[in-house]
Amino acid sequence: GLASEGAKLVLAARDAKRLKETKAKVVAQGS
Repeated sequence: GLASEGAKLVLAARDAKRLKETKAKVVAQGS
């Protein structure tokens, strides 16, 4: 339903944020 669709979007946004942060950390360590 609508609630689960919203939850999916929230989780996807959270995952994307985590990926961005992880990438930033890796880049910072690499340089």
